[in-house]
Amino acid sequence: MISLKGEKETIGFGEKISSLLKDGVTLALVGDLGSGKTTLSKAIIHSLTGIDDVVSPTFNIVNEYNANAKTIYHFDFYRLEDESELYGIGFDDYLSNKKAIIIIEWADRFESSLPKNYLKFKFTKYDDARDVEVISVGKKYMSIADEIENLLK
Repeated sequence: MISLKGEKETIGFGEKISSLLKDGVTLALVGDLGSGKTTLSKAIIHSLTGIDDVVSPTFNIVNEYNANAKTIYHFDFYRLEDESELYGIGFDDYLSNKKAIIIIEWADRFESSLPKNYLKFKFTKYDDARDVEVISVGKKYMSIADEIENLLK
């Protein structure tokens, strides 16, 4: 469990872990509204691409970022009502790009559509702090989950 105080520490956490993220990894971010999912997403995307104008894809469902030889697909499942909507936007095609990093906010809404292996970031919010639990779903990313947990010890 990783404890972060405020937005600044969440941004720092995203910057630190970005170097551990390999092409093809999917990050599933889950937690209540305002728990830090978007802040972490923005920090990771900025750190990997250098792009400053990173916005939540709440209305677009997905934003694509390409820079510094990195492709990142940033999804937000919050406004989707049915799993079939994922197929309407070509979600499977995004998942099949093994050279991209995929970040999904509100991933717990359609967990059955996620790949067999992914990293789950479970946010629990307290007043001005949050705990983040990093879980490897499947065995493929267990070593990265362990490295992330050890980063802040």
